Amino acid sequence: MSFINLYKEKGWKQHNYIALGGVADKALLRFLLEHPQITQVVLCLDNDETGLKADNQLKNTMERIRDDLIIEGIDAQMQKNLKRGYEISILKSKPKDWNEDLKQRYGI
Repeated sequence: MSFINLYKEKGWKQHNYIALGGVADKALLRFLLEHPQITQVVLCLDNDETGLKADNQLKNTMERIRDDLIIEGIDAQMQKNLKRGYEISILKSKPKDWNEDLKQRYGI
């Protein structure tokens, strides 16, 4: 929600958003299965050690799906249904998380 509040003037309604509830890939993969039109993924996780590590792991998973490489823990049919030409990028907040960016913007 903080991210959307920070960028609401930049056409935020034109995009899809999902909270991962941590850093696991299950919610993201499920969301992509349900929305096959999505090919651009922007990761906006916390700017801390856990978030940085998860960025790399999620980006690697998405690239492996895109490039049709086998991924441990994902069955072949699911991977086939997920395969498309993903563009994957990473956005980071300046402090630890987007909520802190929002607080800084509004002096809270």
